[in-house]
Amino acid sequence: MKQVFPGIIRIKERGSFGAIKPPINIYILLGENGLIFDAGYGLKSSSMFLVNSVKRIKSYFHSKNTSINITRILPSHSHPDHIAGISKIQKDLALELILTEEMYEHMKNKEAYRSHYRESHPSELYKVNSLKTRINFHSQRVLSTFFYKIIYGISFDYKVDKIIQSDSKLHIGGKIWKIIPSPGHTSDHISLYNEDTGILFSGDNILRSITTWLGPPESNIKQYITSLQEIKGLSNLRMIFPAHGSPIMEPKKRIEEIISHRKKRTNQLLKIIQFSGSEGITPKKILQMLYPGESGFFHRMARGWVSLTLNMLEEEQKISKNIKDREFLFFSN
Repeated sequence: MKQVFPGIIRIKERGSFGAIKPPINIYILLGENGLIFDAGYGLKSSSMFLVNSVKRIKSYFHSKNTSINITRILPSHSHPDHIAGISKIQKDLALELILTEEMYEHMKNKEAYRSHYRESHPSELYKVNSLKTRINFHSQRVLSTFFYKIIYGISFDYKVDKIIQSDSKLHIGGKIWKIIPSPGHTSDHISLYNEDTGILFSGDNILRSITTWLGPPESNIKQYITSLQEIKGLSNLRMIFPAHGSPIMEPKKRIEEIISHRKKRTNQLLKIIQFSGSEGITPKKILQMLYPGESGFFHRMARGWVSLTLNMLEEEQKISKNIKDREFLFFSN
């Protein structure tokens, strides 16, 4: 627990299983109508850590005769590491749950959530729809349900108190915080920005030292780049507090690095397809050329952005695909 800026406290929840369940930053914006931004994991140890941390914050400021009241919670988006803790901490801290209209469509019940975040169909990952891929697909759907419940601790017995538009403004601690729609990582992703201080809470869209995961079914590379460009255009942007990792002190430089990285990856993938000539190339071979010597797990993690980029290049008519011997082959146009 650390005060990262006057009136802003970061609580860092531990993760496990590496990239599957990374540590996450939860931010407390102090004031008479204070807000918790993101909710972390829903397992008992994680949620109680957050609840007890918030109680200690309240006790500390009350001992200093400073009046604060943390009344609301708002997630940056509906991925499980950002919402799984809502059910428990909402009850224990008597919080009002605020969702944007887009988040509500994802989170209004278990069925809606599973519909939006179902395991990607083989066709979205450019796998031929064979018996084997269908079996793997249904097995992964069962596994994802297990992960949501056992690994992340997600539950859906929260109460949505207020639904707002995704470009609303919130008054917190005497400051006006603007909600900025920033789809790309997910379709319901938002950022939270205060123009006076130049502080932006970026959720998962902008991270200091790692790249944001992108993949079906919810990510969109073009939307992601557009969101980054819009945030870069904020006139007084001075500091970014991300959901994972440490603060970003040179935000516009970091955003340029991310945009440049995405363009580099797109060009790299296109050149691999161009180099394959008339023989074409399979998605599996593309992954092997992009990440030589890496494990199958690493390739599965990277398959998401590769699939999105292939789809984008198809839409731009820069590549085309055929099926041969029950495999997709990609060709340069």
